[in-house]
Amino acid sequence: MNIFPKKESFFAWAVTDNGSTFNWFITDDNPNLWKTVILGSDPSEMEFFDMGCVEFLYSILIGKIKSTLMPDNFAISFSHSIREIS
Repeated sequence: MNIFPKKESFFAWAVTDNGSTFNWFITDDNPNLWKTVILGSDPSEMEFFDMGCVEFLYSILIGKIKSTLMPDNFAISFSHSIREIS
């Protein structure tokens, strides 16, 4: 595993209470092209999402996407309110 900011490396930006980390997967010099990956508490567990962190957080919190590394009730376990702004 490479250390940030090398290409093909992970850069963590959030940690969950179950030990998983949300990361950017650095694929390009342009950060707008970086993907999001969840690394599980077991280093062999990872899930890639073809989106940046803002779209990922929004999508996972409203239940638009699911992760096998997060609890089934992950999105509904938060006391939050999310609404689309047009």
